[in-house]
Amino acid sequence: MKTKLLALLGAAALAFAACADAEITAPAAATVDGEKITVDEVERALAQFEDTGQFEALTAEEEPDKVRRQFQQGYLSQIVRRKIMRPLAEERGLEVGRSEVDESLEAIKADFPSDQEFEAALDQQGLSPGQLPELVRDQLTEEALREDLRAEIEPSDDDLQSFYDENIDRYNQTKASHILLEKRGQAEGVASELQGAKPNQIDKLFAQQARKLSQDPGSGKKGGDLGYFGAGQLVPEFEQAAEELELGEVSDPVKSEFGFHIIRLTDRRLQPFEEVREQIAQELSGAEAEDAFQELIVQAYEDGDVRVNSRYGELDPETQRIADATAEDVPGAEEPSETPPAGEGGEPPATPPSDQ
Repeated sequence: MKTKLLALLGAAALAFAACADAEITAPAAATVDGEKITVDEVERALAQFEDTGQFEALTAEEEPDKVRRQFQQGYLSQIVRRKIMRPLAEERGLEVGRSEVDESLEAIKADFPSDQEFEAALDQQGLSPGQLPELVRDQLTEEALREDLRAEIEPSDDDLQSFYDENIDRYNQTKASHILLEKRGQAEGVASELQGAKPNQIDKLFAQQARKLSQDPGSGKKGGDLGYFGAGQLVPEFEQAAEELELGEVSDPVKSEFGFHIIRLTDRRLQPFEEVREQIAQELSGAEAEDAFQELIVQAYEDGDVRVNSRYGELDPETQRIADATAEDVPGAEEPSETPPAGEGGEPPATPPSDQ
């Protein structure tokens, strides 16, 4: 997850570096409430991107002009989003402290075996260590805004009960024990022995064999017990075999990517509502908060004075992405459209509202 974070930060770092010394009088690639993002910033960010390993890898599979175009649009979309997001967080009194930034930075670094490998990964993305703090702050600010919205949402008791009733199958659980072995022949022999055991001996015998033979150390030391699990928590082959067993029954060897499982079904149950109440509340509030977050962002884009130079495409407030308006747009086009710019200093015309 942390290495993925570094990849996501790559374009943002180029944005940070490019914005640092932009000329105020330069033509605008976009403006957000009068604040300019210059064409020069975008082009310098693109030049930096072209020196990275990521550009080299992408152009091995795609046309270079297409990769450049996608970077320009993605980069500009990202900078516009930053200029929209920060005021929203400030309005809610949200501020990310230095300690939170430092903690996240340490978590990112901990994903690498050495400082040298960490710095090499940064370099691969066109980043330097000095650029990271503000970039991480941006991401944490967005996360804080999502959590702030989530805290305002409290699903009703009726909502919770309705969700439970409508999704009752999700709360069916299976309890099983298993013995994991590498060789089919050994697994067949152990399974045959256990299947032939007397009912009053099977519990003890299965646990003994699991402790002695199982190559799953976690469950092996517990006599093979896996506890309760729901659908999708274990490999499909295991879950399907367990589903077909009767209580107390021992399976034939079941092959999975881990080896051969000998499975014994020990219980089935439906989780009671009170046991999963908090889980459902978290799920519902999370979904509602995400909807509220998206509505808030879209509204901010629609209410804000966001203008994008048609050279780079059009901004869709629904997706917060800048993309080509028509199939006739040429990747890497050098000139903006003939639409007169609004205002002075080469500011772009206002982006037309989305039809969606």
